Amino acid sequence: MEELNLDEIKGLLNEMGLHYKEESAPEPVQNLIRSFGYRPFPLIVDVSALENMDASRGTLVQNQDLSVDNGVYVFALLHSGQAGFLVVKPGTVSRAPLIRQAAGDVLTAVSGLDIPPLLPFDMMEVAGHVLVNTCIKSIMEACGVEKQYESLFVKLYLPKFLINVAMYMTGAVNEDGSPMIYEATANIEPMAIWQGIQKGVMRVETKDKAAAGDGSVKKEEKEKETPVT
Repeated sequence: MEELNLDEIKGLLNEMGLHYKEESAPEPVQNLIRSFGYRPFPLIVDVSALENMDASRGTLVQNQDLSVDNGVYVFALLHSGQAGFLVVKPGTVSRAPLIRQAAGDVLTAVSGLDIPPLLPFDMMEVAGHVLVNTCIKSIMEACGVEKQYESLFVKLYLPKFLINVAMYMTGAVNEDGSPMIYEATANIEPMAIWQGIQKGVMRVETKDKAAAGDGSVKKEEKEKETPVT
């Protein structure tokens, strides 16, 4: 793995007007970063002055697979509980050929089908089924979503995925001209949603076990109080 030039990154942060200190993030935050496929570095960045990032501080990170993305980012947990990314050094790895090939293969396959005249609502249904059974299915497999939770994952992630697609295809930007959708943010959203589902399931299971335990205790207490005849 190519070593990150921290001096260069510090220079970029200075140009962005961001303060930083050489310090590692807490272990739980580092584990969260690694679960998203990124590598944390011992550099904490103050992002409290940024209007487009609702967080106080973040951690310098880079993708674990530099052949996929060699950009440098600041990862921050937003006050809303979601994860956010700030681009410090844009990636230079281009996946355009792969994207064009995949899109071309799909278009060729669809163009070869004998599709009857369809209304907009019909086309919406077709697009929905195609998206869920191709793109979303592939994303679920990459995240390791268990089969019994696939429908819940689709319900939570598909709306966000469609919003991202719309913003990307229309070139949506913020008031300052920055894009409304960043690659790094879009890449971690599926895993963040899957982890949220897992945490929810664990909370329910813990609550059920606690309730079952209380029931057993109460039953034992009742048996002790019942006089023997």
